[in-house]
Amino acid sequence: MPVVALTDRFCALVKPSVARVDYTDAHTRGLMLRVTPKGAKTFALLFSDARGERGRLTLGRYPGVSLAQARAMALEALSRAKDGDDPRRARHTATLRDLLPVYIRLQLKNLRSGKEVERRGTGARPRCSGGGSAGV
Repeated sequence: MPVVALTDRFCALVKPSVARVDYTDAHTRGLMLRVTPKGAKTFALLFSDARGERGRLTLGRYPGVSLAQARAMALEALSRAKDGDDPRRARHTATLRDLLPVYIRLQLKNLRSGKEVERRGTGARPRCSGGGSAGV
C-alpha cells in the first residue's frame, strides 16, 4: 500500500493499473483510496476497535464522496471505534419508516399509481384499475 498525501487533484488524476491498488492517506490515519483496474475509485477506512480487532469500512465512491467528506466520515468512524462501537453497524440504523418518505419522493412520483398511493397514505396500496373480477 503506497502512502501518499491524498489531495483532490491526486484522486481525480490517479490512473488504474493492472492490479487493484490501495493508496493510504498520510494525513488521516486509516483512510485509503482503492483504485481498481477498471478505474473505480473508492474511499475506505481501516480501523481497530477498542478490543484491538481490525475492520474495514467502505465510505463511498469518488467523486460522489469528496476527499473532504471521506476524511470527515473517517474521523467520525475512528471516534466511534475508539468508544467501543462498531462503525460498520452505525451506518445501518435507518428503518422502513425513515426510508419510505425518501422512496416516495424519489421513485413513486414517476409511477402512474404514485399519486394515488401518496394520496391514500404511505401504508396503502394503489387500486387496480383493470376490468373484470380479480378474485383477490
